[in-house]
Amino acid sequence: MIYSLSIEEEKQILIQQFTKAAGKHRELLDLMLDAYPKALPTSTLQKGLATPGYHAFQSTLRNAQIFIQVKTYQCNNTNQMLHSFDTQAIERVRVQRLLNQCSCF
Repeated sequence: MIYSLSIEEEKQILIQQFTKAAGKHRELLDLMLDAYPKALPTSTLQKGLATPGYHAFQSTLRNAQIFIQVKTYQCNNTNQMLHSFDTQAIERVRVQRLLNQCSCF
């Protein structure tokens, strides 16, 4: 199907969402992008950023969400907090491709 996207295409769409990010915010988003489509636990992101504590990490995460939404949820098996990109921008491109194929308009 033409409206299905490869992982590389999805990553390019995500990169477009946060091209203007800089500093720790960009580092956080880049770490998440490297692991995409897999969600990363808070501990992995904190190590990758070398943040001094949980509150500094939360501040960085909150400020990174200015550029792109990040979903945070708790894993039932491990009780870890996981973070992944919201896929709204990707879904928008999929819908656009689907509509471009439709000849009913």
